[in-house]
Amino acid sequence: DYWRHERARRGLAEESRLTSHLQNIRSALRTCRSVAGRERVNDFGPAMLKAVRAAMIERDNTRRTINRHTAMVVAMFAWAVEEERGGPEQLVALRAVRPLGRSDKAAREERRVTPVDRARVDAIRPHVAPQVWGLIELQWLTGARMGELVTMRPIDLETTGAVWQNRPAQHKGSHRGHDRVIALGPRSQQVVCPFLSREVTAPLFRPREAVNARKAVHSPPGGGRRLGQPTAPPESARRVGAAYPPTGAATSQPSMPNKTAT
Repeated sequence: DYWRHERARRGLAEESRLTSHLQNIRSALRTCRSVAGRERVNDFGPAMLKAVRAAMIERDNTRRTINRHTAMVVAMFAWAVEEERGGPEQLVALRAVRPLGRSDKAAREERRVTPVDRARVDAIRPHVAPQVWGLIELQWLTGARMGELVTMRPIDLETTGAVWQNRPAQHKGSHRGHDRVIALGPRSQQVVCPFLSREVTAPLFRPREAVNARKAVHSPPGGGRRLGQPTAPPESARRVGAAYPPTGAATSQPSMPNKTAT
C-alpha cells in the first residue's frame, strides 16, 4: 500500500518508468522485507531498524545511501501513522535511531565525483551521431539532466531574450510543484538551432534520426555488405544452383549466382 501511495503521489501509472527516488524506496523496502519480513509490524522497533541498516552495510552500500534508505523505511511508518495503521509511539522510537556519521567506520564513504576532462568528452565526438553529440554538448553547457533534454521541443523554448529558456513539463521536482528553468546561452543556442526545423511539438533530438545518421556513416555501401563481399542469392537460386551445378563446376562446391552491387 505504501508503494502504491508513493507512485500515486508522484503521478506515475503502474506501467510508467520509475524515478530514481522510487527505485531507492523499492531497494530500501526490499532490504527491510528480507530482514524483518516475518516480524509483526508492531514489533518493528529501533533494534529491528538497526538490523535492517546492518544488512545495508553488509551489501556494501555507502554511508549516505544507508542513511537515505533508512529514512525511507521510517517514512513508511510515518505514512502508517497518518493512515491510522500504526501507533505514534512506534514512529517516535524509530526516529530516535540516529543516522550514521562520518565517525562511524562501518559503512564506506562515497568517492568524490569530479568533473570529467573535456578532452575525454571531445574524443567520442567522431563516434556518435549529431543528435547524441548535441545532447552531450547541452549537458556540458547547461548542467541539465538527460531526461530533461531528450524531451525538449521547439514549442517549449522561449526565444524572445538574449538567453533562451526551456521549462520542461516533467522533471525531478515536478511532483512538488517546483518550476524548472533551463537557461540556454549563445553557445547552447548554436547547438539547438540545427534541430529547430521540425514540428513544434516534436522532440528536438529524435532517436530514430540518430540511428539513421549512424547507419549512414558506418554502414558500407551496397545495402550493408562489406566491399568485395558477394551478395547472398535468394533461397530459390540456392536450391537451383545446388541441384543443377553449371557445366565444368565441381559438384561439391556448386557455383552461386552473384548479384552485381548497385
